[in-house]
Amino acid sequence: MGKPTRTVLRGGIDGNADLLPDRVVFLPGLEESVLPHYRALHGRDGGPDEAALEEELRVLYVAFTRPRERLYLSYCRERSSGGHMETRHPSRWLYALPPDLLAPAA
Repeated sequence: MGKPTRTVLRGGIDGNADLLPDRVVFLPGLEESVLPHYRALHGRDGGPDEAALEEELRVLYVAFTRPRERLYLSYCRERSSGGHMETRHPSRWLYALPPDLLAPAA
């Protein structure tokens, strides 16, 4: 019998979680209006909520610094919403990463 393994499935990024380093981390949903979230992009007055954007970026930074070996980032080109397909765009924060750190997944 082999050594037991642990499988963890997480539904999102929790800024209050005790984030211990993992060997590999997957961050799906790096799309505009998902991360940063629509409410942070369009605050109460219709403009960006700078405090909310800053907090989301802080939590994303924590998630980016968590893996010991590999970090996988992904986004959808299309997403179903309300019964119809919507074209999606990569998160603005993906464009802020140094290109030499990024590689397409095989």
